[in-house]
Amino acid sequence: MEVMRVLHMNKGNGETSYAKNSTVQSNIISLGRRVMDEALKKLMMRNSEISSIGIADLGCSSGPNSLLSISNIIDTIHNLCADLERPVPELRVSLNDLPSNDFNYIFASLPEFYDRINNNKESLGFCRGGGESCFVSAVAGSFYGRLFPRRSLHFVHSSSSLHWLSQVPCREAEKEDRAITADLDNMGKIYISKTSPKSAHKAYALQFQTDFLVFLRSRSEELVPGGRMVLSFLGRSSLDPTTEESCYQWELLAQALMSMAKEGIIEEEKIDAFNAPYYAASSEELKMVIEKEGSFSIDRLEISPVDWEGGSISEESYDLVVRSKPEALASGRRVANTIRAVIEPMLEPTFGENVMDELFERYAKIVGEYFYKSTVDVPPGSDGFPVIGETLQFMLSVNSGKGFYEFVRSRRIRYGSCFRTSLFGETHVFLSTTDSARAVLNNESGMFTKRYIKSIGELLGDRSLLCASQHHHKILRSRLINLFSKRSTALMVRQFDELVVDALSGWEHRGTVVLLTDLLQITFKAMCKMLISLEDEEELGSMQKDVGFVCEAMLAFPLNLPWTRFHKGIMARGRVMEMLEKIIRERRNEINSQNNHHEDFLQQLLAVDNDTPKLTDAEITDNILTMIIAGQDTTASALTWMIKYLGENQKVLDILIEEQSQLTNKASNKPFLELEDLSEMPYASKMVKESLRMASVVPWFPRLVLQDCEMEGYKIKKGWNINIDARSIHLDPTVYNEPHKFNPLRFEEEAKANSFLAFGMGGRTCLGLGMAKAMMLVFLHRFITTYRWEVVDGDPSIEKWTLFSRLKSGYPIRVSRRL
Repeated sequence: MEVMRVLHMNKGNGETSYAKNSTVQSNIISLGRRVMDEALKKLMMRNSEISSIGIADLGCSSGPNSLLSISNIIDTIHNLCADLERPVPELRVSLNDLPSNDFNYIFASLPEFYDRINNNKESLGFCRGGGESCFVSAVAGSFYGRLFPRRSLHFVHSSSSLHWLSQVPCREAEKEDRAITADLDNMGKIYISKTSPKSAHKAYALQFQTDFLVFLRSRSEELVPGGRMVLSFLGRSSLDPTTEESCYQWELLAQALMSMAKEGIIEEEKIDAFNAPYYAASSEELKMVIEKEGSFSIDRLEISPVDWEGGSISEESYDLVVRSKPEALASGRRVANTIRAVIEPMLEPTFGENVMDELFERYAKIVGEYFYKSTVDVPPGSDGFPVIGETLQFMLSVNSGKGFYEFVRSRRIRYGSCFRTSLFGETHVFLSTTDSARAVLNNESGMFTKRYIKSIGELLGDRSLLCASQHHHKILRSRLINLFSKRSTALMVRQFDELVVDALSGWEHRGTVVLLTDLLQITFKAMCKMLISLEDEEELGSMQKDVGFVCEAMLAFPLNLPWTRFHKGIMARGRVMEMLEKIIRERRNEINSQNNHHEDFLQQLLAVDNDTPKLTDAEITDNILTMIIAGQDTTASALTWMIKYLGENQKVLDILIEEQSQLTNKASNKPFLELEDLSEMPYASKMVKESLRMASVVPWFPRLVLQDCEMEGYKIKKGWNINIDARSIHLDPTVYNEPHKFNPLRFEEEAKANSFLAFGMGGRTCLGLGMAKAMMLVFLHRFITTYRWEVVDGDPSIEKWTLFSRLKSGYPIRVSRRL
């Protein structure tokens, strides 16, 4: 396909012309008006003495929109000059498009254009002027290369153009040790889709990146220093290039073509050979190319929906419109007319002019059917009862021996990997694929933010890392991340090992040891010492009891009445906050009197450091409580599961004992383990990962949806809650081979991307994952090299009312020393 020859809109004023079917493009120009006005204001403020401005509109096309952008630009400049009481500068306007564009249509519109802008000038109090103040010319050629003299432009605008590529992408193939180009093997498709080969995805992305890089380099030479560009083009909000939002028009057009091929109207080989020179880039791709080129910075990057029927677009996402069948078919025809006006000239050389009417008649019907079906295209599931939804069923699961995850598991079996429900008055969607995990947890599109259910938010506090808003989270994380340095981890390893050695010393004399109970105490002491240097047994006991009440209330119905579990948790939180505030006051007094020798997290948070923002006392207390719960409850629960799995897998235990015995001999001259000793535990590290995978102590990760989007082929609405179902991913046989088999060696090979979610992923990955792993390795080493054990009660029931999955029995064992 010769893109330079066929990439133009339908000419003239007929029913299928671009002139009569370009409302969508007009709306996109209008949507960008505010951004354009801001850019022009910055340009004018920066250049107060400017007397001549060079303006270029790239990809101007022909029709009613050709001069719309330029009219808006000139009106804005005139209005700014009036506001700033400055003379109107000379305007040098260049309209650009490919040579095949209908420039005659544009030139015929110039008299009316000049009258309009002069009337606006006159209304602002400027002298009426025509050609002497605004010069319009046309420049034919591809904007993927130089078009204008060096440093001749001040402002560049382009709308609905940069998604068109300079050529149809080609994949690279190897032949006789040299790279050659080859067809995309994109059979039955005219653009990339979920069934296209990965080589086609790569070729399209590479072609766009190459073209956009050339575009930026060319404009960087043509613009004056401080010049501005405003670019609007079709893209996608998802990282997935085959997402429905960017592909459905092409997918449906391919369906129409294939239906004609099956009837012998066109040849299927022609469909296989045709690929559109188009690419809908993601914001991440744009940023990458802009940073790579290096001449431009991004002042503003906005993502807005497109209504392909030509309806007005707002900056807010629009809700799905429920259509009747006739309404949907009428919508399909409007969309088909819009698409036809743009791409018919590309299709004619391949498929012939005589089949276009039939093609777009079929296309209109297919699009109409698609719209009709899409009105109900939300995830399957049940909204339950009015207001309360399925909250009662959820609470019954929380109060059962199977645990609250049973609520999720039963619905996943019924509805599949994506389903919705209603909990505590809000819609929740559960997703259980690695692609969804990557998209939601990495959150590179900025469409999600973290939010737990109301009860958890109130118990931890809205300044907790787990509950803070996106902006607040970044501030908190930047301050707290230093607490988890290598030095802090090394200190924690020595302290924790000393604590574990002391705690284990008398277990063989106790008869039955309830492992979870003891581990909760050990990890609680460890966290309190590491965070706030709290070691007083009475204070530790009191705080641990209250923290337990807080944990038990996390899944309770958020009804704050005296007899409720939630109220009990809220009151316990208040007591913990009072104790932490008291400790902070005492510590500040010690610092002021220079009588302080603590080495803990609180000390680092209170230290004066002009380079990092200080946290308020409320932020400190909320996050100390959060870290105590995360470090105590999740670690103790994970360790209990780990010992359970080891007890059930003797072969794994034997290999582990051999590895740990070697470390004992190697480190025999040291009283306690050190951080570098943990690197001598490769098999133990795999065993820890396998235990975390099997147990999924944190079974899902919740996020709030900030704008309408698409996940796994379903519409997800702004304000809904999305939950990444980590447990289902960890036990998915398509992700892990024999997922219910305990096999640490599976982690010798690189795991499938986005498949291990024990500590989350992306910008909200658990800050303390390094310390958590270290604590598990330390305890594991000491326990299995010190004791043999036998299980007293193997009841697999899950404890009620716990956010983190743990055994109801606590895993009672009897231990005896190894010889």
